Amino acid sequence: LNMDSFRTSIQWTRLLDINGKINPDGANFYHKVINCAKENDIEIFMNLYHFDMPTYLFNKGGWENREVVEAYAHYAKTAFREFGKEIKYWFTFNEIWAVATNTYIEGTFPNGEKYNMTKAFQIMHNMMVAHALAVLEYKKAGYNGKIGVVQSLEYKYPFDENNLDDIQAAKNEDVLQNQFLLDATFKGYYSTETMEIVNRLVSINNGTLELLDEDFDVLKQAALLNDYMGMNYYQSRFIQHYEGEN
Repeated sequence: LNMDSFRTSIQWTRLLDINGKINPDGANFYHKVINCAKENDIEIFMNLYHFDMPTYLFNKGGWENREVVEAYAHYAKTAFREFGKEIKYWFTFNEIWAVATNTYIEGTFPNGEKYNMTKAFQIMHNMMVAHALAVLEYKKAGYNGKIGVVQSLEYKYPFDENNLDDIQAAKNEDVLQNQFLLDATFKGYYSTETMEIVNRLVSINNGTLELLDEDFDVLKQAALLNDYMGMNYYQSRFIQHYEGEN
């Protein structure tokens, strides 16, 4: 295919065991992949997480649990130590939005729920904190490379551009999928406009979000250190307001 680059991912459970210790066979597998790419003049863009939560962490609540955020930071640090001299380009996550929507909006991922906006926003925030911790670790260690995140973004059009309800519905959807994550990636905080809409959507579930001061400390630091953001763009959507049951 004459490609000179290739994006792939490390599987968390292949690299680390349940105790967070490195698995030599797993590490050697990725060293072989990396060496094969180099022999063929292909630059690897390595992603750390693509939907594959370890079962033992999934059983603790997955991305709802702050312990999983810390476990991810350890996993990222270990991966950097093992492959940091070989890999120049890193992504922390692929499509945080997809994890949130499939788990807590469409309910198609394991143990999923439908229309739980509170949990959807919470795990997006927690994953962005995990991203930030990984970025800070990578930069602190002084590796000669670049790091960022891959977000899935869509433009949201009002179904009827003259209908104020459709305009607001499109804005709600834009904040849900795009603005919340872009704020976290590049600002390290959420704008007043974003949070007004977030809080309104969260109120549907009578829920509250856990957004800690220390979260924003790491988000703000990482926002200044991101080298790039990958964008997966599949489609745009026309959004129509509706009333009634979910």
